[in-house]
Amino acid sequence: MKYRFLVLIFLIILSLSLASCTPIPAVLSSENAITVFNIVSPAATGVITHTGSTHTIAITVPYGTFVTQLIATFTASAGATVYANSSTGTPVYDNSTVQQSGITTNDFTNPVVYTVWSADNHLQDYRVTVTVASISAKAITSFTFPTSTATTINEVARTITVTVPLGTDLTALVATFTTTGASVSIGSTVQVSGTTSNSFADSVTYTVTAADTTTQDYIVIAVAN
Repeated sequence: MKYRFLVLIFLIILSLSLASCTPIPAVLSSENAITVFNIVSPAATGVITHTGSTHTIAITVPYGTFVTQLIATFTASAGATVYANSSTGTPVYDNSTVQQSGITTNDFTNPVVYTVWSADNHLQDYRVTVTVASISAKAITSFTFPTSTATTINEVARTITVTVPLGTDLTALVATFTTTGASVSIGSTVQVSGTTSNSFADSVTYTVTAADTTTQDYIVIAVAN
C-alpha cells in the first residue's frame, strides 16, 4: 500500500514537471505599419500621411527621373511581410510580390499599393505615389547630419535649422539631403549627399540648381543643444 502511494506521488510530481516544461505559444504581433519610406536613387524622402483608415506615401523626385525601375528603402513593423501590387486589379499576395527594402524594383508610373501583412495576418495598405518635379523645381526636401536630433526647413525664409547634441564638432559635418533640383552646391563646390564634408561653425549657404538652370539658396544653420 505504501509502495502504491509513493508511486502515485511520483506520477503526480512527474506530470506537474512535464506540464511546467510545455512551451508557451509565442504571441504574434498585429503591428502592420510602414514608418519610413524613401527612394534610393535619386534620393527622395517619402511623406507618410494617415487619414482615418487611409494611408498614403507621397514622394517627389527630380525632373527627368525615369520612374519605371525605382528601388525603395523602407522600415516596416517587426515580423511583418511587405507586398507591392498595382493600384488596379485584385492584389496577389505571393512570393513574386514580396518586397525587400533596398533591393526590389517597381514601376511607379502609376501609384503602387504596398500591403503590410503582420505576423498574425492583419493587413494594412499604403498607396505610394511618386511625382516627377517640374523643370523649375529646386527645393531641399530633407536635411540631416549623422547625429542630428531635429531638422526644421522653413520654405518661406529658405532656412534649414539642424539641431545636434551639445559638444558636437561643427567643423567637419557630412550632410545627408534630398532635393527636387538637378544639383546642389556650396559656392562652386558640388555637394554629394552623405559624402561631402563642410564646416557649420557658421551658417552655410546651399544653392540648388533646377533643370532649367534657375537657382534657389538655402541658409543652413547647425545648432548644438
